[in-house]
Amino acid sequence: MRLVESAVSEILNSNTKPQKITSGRIGLMIGKKALLEKHLDKLPNTNAWLQNVLESDGQFRIRKIKWAIKELEKEEQELSVWRVLRKATVRTEHCPPDIEELIRSPV
Repeated sequence: MRLVESAVSEILNSNTKPQKITSGRIGLMIGKKALLEKHLDKLPNTNAWLQNVLESDGQFRIRKIKWAIKELEKEEQELSVWRVLRKATVRTEHCPPDIEELIRSPV
């Protein structure tokens, strides 16, 4: 369980482009991919904890957009919707409806 928690913490606190929190990625990081993908039923506490931290596609897109906003601010670039989406590699059709609010609010 501690390995899983530290892997999730590492993913969330990375200074590089965000990676989606999935059981496969966590498994790769801790060297137990098969265990987490195929035998998670044998680890009920870990399974319950993971269900609270695994990201949906929408949650991951929002996290990428927030990261892109921070990066563009560091680069002193103009914060426009198209620029944020491009930096975050989020397609326009998957853009959250409240993106302009995300851009205006401090991250």
